[in-house]
Amino acid sequence: RFLDRNVVNAFVRAGLLYESCEKFKDREYHNAVFVGKDENGVPRHAHKRSLNSLGKTFRINVEGSDPRCSFHYTGTSNRLYVFEAPIDLMSFLSRYPRGWQEHSFVALCGTAEHAMLWMLERNPCLRTVCLCLDHDEAGIEASGRLAEILHEHGYDDVGMLQSEHKDWNEDLKARRGLPVQEAEEHPQLIAASEVCGRIGVYMEECVIPERVGRELTNALCGYEMNLRRDYPEGATTCIELASALALYTYGRGLRQLGEPHSSEELLEQLRSCIHPHQNRSSLNSRTAVLAEQAHAVLKLASKPGIRSEAEKRQLTEGWLELALSCAKISVKYEADVLKQQQKQEQAALQQEMG
Repeated sequence: RFLDRNVVNAFVRAGLLYESCEKFKDREYHNAVFVGKDENGVPRHAHKRSLNSLGKTFRINVEGSDPRCSFHYTGTSNRLYVFEAPIDLMSFLSRYPRGWQEHSFVALCGTAEHAMLWMLERNPCLRTVCLCLDHDEAGIEASGRLAEILHEHGYDDVGMLQSEHKDWNEDLKARRGLPVQEAEEHPQLIAASEVCGRIGVYMEECVIPERVGRELTNALCGYEMNLRRDYPEGATTCIELASALALYTYGRGLRQLGEPHSSEELLEQLRSCIHPHQNRSSLNSRTAVLAEQAHAVLKLASKPGIRSEAEKRQLTEGWLELALSCAKISVKYEADVLKQQQKQEQAALQQEMG
């Protein structure tokens, strides 16, 4: 694994890492055991990982472990680094060893938030959190979800660090010139750029300001009709047009509030609001919610009389939320198609090789 000897020894001396030897059916199995202790120094968690680097790696949290007290180290600074696995944590320290004892580190031994929140509760000085999860689909979704949880708990200084390859140990292997598992970008993040690009084209070519309400209604009706006919390509075309209409109107609302944005800025704001962990439900399940959301925005827009500043802002934000809801539908569909294509390519490659 190319872990730095000094880093390994530090955890061994602290009683947080040891090697176990267990017999099963007349064979000996050696595991690295990563220990998590509570605030009194009592071991409460153990994560076993096989020392065998060939084939599928054995790893398990020992039964009865307290998930809050997984493998961790507490330093003196205000910074906490969060990882999926102990090997990831130690690989990161091996890659960036300078002064690491100053900071705090925790391995979730999965992607649940319990150990991270426990560390923060026990150490009020920790205010900056760096999420260092795997650079793959699951890690990206978990990072988004954990960041959301941290914001809900009042932590505003939250950042994300990504390994160049799939995880931090793969980065160590790459430095030695060994074959590595490459990073996997999230299909939704790939699709989001393409979808927002098309929405930008619709904003330039298809939006007629005085007909926004009518065209939006038609686009949403076209989306539902194509969805019922099982014509997803037609449905996504309609929903992207609906997003363009809503985003254009959002931009117009910002201008009225004295906050003008260019089309490029509006599209970037839209793209940056698309988070994969919030966009997992099926397309069919969104129809009723989307119709209700559109109805509420159009009703507010058609309300007679002079609007207050707060009402203008409420309506403007409503247009952005509607544009985002429409865009997320197309992003989810495009990402699902991309994942299916990737699976087919992998299956074809395996068939060729085998």
